[in-house]
Amino acid sequence: LSIQTMKIMDVSLMTFYKAAPALLPLLVSQMIALTSKRGCCNESATAFAAFAFLEMSLLGHFDNAYRIGMLATSMLHHTGASKLMARVFSPVYGVISLWREPVHASIDPLMAASAIGFSEGDDDHALACI
Repeated sequence: LSIQTMKIMDVSLMTFYKAAPALLPLLVSQMIALTSKRGCCNESATAFAAFAFLEMSLLGHFDNAYRIGMLATSMLHHTGASKLMARVFSPVYGVISLWREPVHASIDPLMAASAIGFSEGDDDHALACI
């Protein structure tokens, strides 16, 4: 049940971001809590990427956001859920890492994530990587 719940919350992230941004922290915190309680699944990486984005954009904690974002990418690689790459890489390499690394270091990961996102039908996140 918790994996299905995480999948539903995961596909809702972009909708919350666009339509109800004030509720996004609540959704992300629920995803993090569920991961903490039930363990990691593929969608946990997107939860941590979204959490890192919120940490940076709402709280201005750039160093913490970068560490959490790198954790999200590690989780993605560990689970092998490459189909979620655009969901994780768009906030991590498209926004967060730009505060800590040169811009050119983000180009290859974003282009790879964009290609995978388009091939998986995740057009919103694939476009966010470009």
